[in-house]
This record gives sequence, structure tokens and C-alpha cells, in this order.
Amino acid sequence: MIPLLLDEHTDSAAARTILPDLFRSAADILPEPECKRLRVCVHHAARPVVNRRLKRLFDELNATKLTYPGTELTMQYELLAADPSQPHNGVTDNSER
Repeated sequence: MIPLLLDEHTDSAAARTILPDLFRSAADILPEPECKRLRVCVHHAARPVVNRRLKRLFDELNATKLTYPGTELTMQYELLAADPSQPHNGVTDNSER
């Protein structure tokens, strides 16, 4: 998964810190058998730059159309939006923070 996170701003060391945080983050797992889908909704990270990397990772994973073992449900990863009522403290989606 690390190669999916690499770009001009993210080296392998930075990618290796993103993945453990992802694996420890809260997520909602929502089976939708009528749509043949298993939604994995991951709560956003504290830093916009990490959220952008996770969104790109999820886009790549979703493109594989992975089926959850033992089912016909296609896994769909989503990054839940940050709470809009919380202040951003000057951090935007384009920030490197």
C-alpha cells in the first residue's frame, strides 16, 4: 500500500506513518446487500495532507472492486468529511499541514 501513497510530497517514511494511523482510526462498516456493497467509512485524519493521501489510496482500492471474502459484496472505501462546525485554524485542503 505504501507505493499508492508516494508522490512528490510524500516519501516512503511519511507513507509508513500514515498506514499505522489508518489501521488504528475509527471506521464505520456498513453492509448494503441490496447494492451488493460493503461500505468502509473511515473517519478523517487530523491533517488535510493525510486526508488527501488517504482519499487517493481509497480511490485506488475502490478501482480494484475487491469483493469481501465469502460474500458478493464489493468493498467501497470512503473518507468521511471533517465536522464543518469545527474551526479550521487556517488549514485548507491545499495546506501541507
